[in-house]
Amino acid sequence: MTFNVRSPFAFTAVICAAAALAAARQPAICAEQPAANTAPAAIEQAKAMIQALGSESYSTRMQARNALLQLGRAAIEPLEFAAQSDDPEVRLRAAEILIALRGRGFMGLGLVEDETGEDQVSVPPRGAARGGVLASQLVLAEQYKNYGVTKPFPAQTAGVQAGDRILAVNDRPVHGIKDLMREVIIIGPARLAVLLIERDGKLMRLPLILTRNPILQKDFMIQSDPPPPVDLEKEAEQEPAPSKQT
Repeated sequence: MTFNVRSPFAFTAVICAAAALAAARQPAICAEQPAANTAPAAIEQAKAMIQALGSESYSTRMQARNALLQLGRAAIEPLEFAAQSDDPEVRLRAAEILIALRGRGFMGLGLVEDETGEDQVSVPPRGAARGGVLASQLVLAEQYKNYGVTKPFPAQTAGVQAGDRILAVNDRPVHGIKDLMREVIIIGPARLAVLLIERDGKLMRLPLILTRNPILQKDFMIQSDPPPPVDLEKEAEQEPAPSKQT
């Protein structure tokens, strides 16, 4: 399966993966949350609500979900941890809430399924998948200028090249496009994703800081995805630079 990314409207792999996670922006979420809303008490409350996401009671799960949405910024790190839970119900619900709060991670990369199933390296390293996903084309910021994008996307900045085979993200193997995009979406904007890639028979790791996917597919229509309540990229830009020790 090939994704043509000559226009932003043709590149929908990330949108499809988001739909698989049942993620939708919720109207009940408060306006943009302040970054300072990370008091220890609020974080502990978020952890307690995440445990309730696995409750057998539907009303308890919904109350926990709504409470996490209202907690906003304080819930982000606990939810990111929960998105890797061994409990599939908690994992799915945590991912849904994360996407509603801070958007979906995005690399800016056209992808094709690797149909050869062949590895140029004799033994894939630990944490890598056989096969993987091929990078077909970089998505340029100019293609998304109508959606407010002004900076190069992470894949271009990190040096990903067409033809690179992506085997893993943050040491989690990917077996196809859906695997890869699911990982990227859940990792989220302003977070580190380390790609294990194979290029010309050699393995290398490329670190990149993901951005937020600026578009959303709804009812087969491509539209701008409104800024999320929690803007982690803006928060990262406002963080003071570390002081130099002499």
